[in-house]
Amino acid sequence: MRSPTAKSLPSQVPRMKSEMLCRRMGDEYAHTMARQLLLPASRVSQKELADATNYFSLENKIGFGSTSTVYKGVLQDGLEVAVKRASYDGKIPCSYFENEIKLIPKLQHTNIVTLLGYCTQKSERILVLEYMPNRSLDSFIYGKRATESPLDWPKRCEIVQGIAQGTLYLHKLCRPRIIHGDLKPGNILLDSDLSPKICDFGISTTLKPGADEDCTSIVAGSRGFIAPEYKRGGCLSVKSDVYSFGVTMLQLISGKKGPPPPLALSDESRDYGPLNKWAWDLWAARRLMEFIDPSLHREPRKAEIMRWVQIGLLCVQQHPEDRPSMWDVVLMLGCENAILREPGLPAYY
Repeated sequence: MRSPTAKSLPSQVPRMKSEMLCRRMGDEYAHTMARQLLLPASRVSQKELADATNYFSLENKIGFGSTSTVYKGVLQDGLEVAVKRASYDGKIPCSYFENEIKLIPKLQHTNIVTLLGYCTQKSERILVLEYMPNRSLDSFIYGKRATESPLDWPKRCEIVQGIAQGTLYLHKLCRPRIIHGDLKPGNILLDSDLSPKICDFGISTTLKPGADEDCTSIVAGSRGFIAPEYKRGGCLSVKSDVYSFGVTMLQLISGKKGPPPPLALSDESRDYGPLNKWAWDLWAARRLMEFIDPSLHREPRKAEIMRWVQIGLLCVQQHPEDRPSMWDVVLMLGCENAILREPGLPAYY
């Protein structure tokens, strides 16, 4: 039964209009108009979300992490949603939750997840997000679906390009500009068409006008995706996102988190950049077929796949100034005639 105090989410028509406008126009004017059309994320009652998720039942559970559990929910009007319920235990600051509420509603891009509502009743910290039926990208790289229904090369191309477009939007087109800070396959959701949407803005940082980095004493993020300059000195920049994007790209091409066990790795390389050394060694030896996901070996566009490995290696270079910008990445991915420079040794080699 519907609670008499439960507050329904507002109609999503303005949100849909703004998304359509961005898709059609794709320029700064479209983004300005979209923000005028966008409704703020709505407060939703705990009771409504409990009803929507069958009281946060195990049957409705679709994902979990160190800071939250995600449930599939169906609102009173039939709208399917993802309900992300934070499990803050004192180790994770509530600022992560507040950051998402503050940032996501300002973002209007087809490759960024949409925040529909939130709940802060009592001690609850819950986000209501658009539902992504294909869950996260990591399940297609090293999850069960990677072997049962591997992605073909054209679909991997679309996913990589979508992530690149979404990240470029964060770095250049939204206001204020944003460093995501935790790009990885687990934070890339896939809709019914397997189109990617970047999510999880808990540790994201806004940039001051003209700045490209933000220095902090706190290093956050996911091991294996943290750029070396951020890990060692706490300097988070747009090039840190480029590094994380490169690792994600190499994982998607190889279908692996890291190299086969016999490969000798240093402790740092094993912990923070296991794929980098393997990819670079095989690229330098012109043996990239050993790196590429076996399910792609029959793909006719092998030259393109190898070119994209090279782009991935450029993104994971040791020094941030040696990595391309996301604008350059988008151009390299979209123009097969663009001349690529030779990558040097990658980070954590």
